[in-house]
Order: sequence, then C-alpha cells, then structure tokens
Amino acid sequence: MSSLEQKSIKVIEFTGKDKDWKIWLRKFLAQANRKGYKGLLTGSDNIPTEAESELAVGETNDAEKKTRKLWKLNELAFEDILLSING
Repeated sequence: MSSLEQKSIKVIEFTGKDKDWKIWLRKFLAQANRKGYKGLLTGSDNIPTEAESELAVGETNDAEKKTRKLWKLNELAFEDILLSING
C-alpha cells in the first residue's frame, strides 16, 4: 500500500433531530460492537484514566494490556462520535 493511498471511513451521521435519535443510536451501537468499544459506551467496561493508561505502557501482564486496549478503544469511540456529528 502506498503512503498516498487513502482509506474511506464509514460514518453513521447524526442529524441532531429527535426523530433520528433511536435509529442512529442502534446503528452506532452495532458499529461499536463490531469495533469492540460497545462495553465502554454502555458502561459494562470501565474507561481507564489517562494516568492509568500511561502507567500501563510497556507492561506485559494481562491487566495492563487490557487497560491499554480499553484506552485505545475509548479514543476510537470518541473519534467515531465526533465524525458522526452533522454540522
């Protein structure tokens, strides 16, 4: 893949209209499930703090690996939410 090649991003756009909320939420949670961050949005997974994430850098035990993974998934979720905003 060349460094100039661009990838497309699938955005589930939210218009801000009340009538669109329910369908947008269902679609967004389906996407979140596929990308692995639905638990962060629903509260079944705790979002680590930035300090917790930084302490886990370079660690090799499972708990620290999970902390780093959750931090990265939280960043992905935030980006997807921002990209979904129509305006």
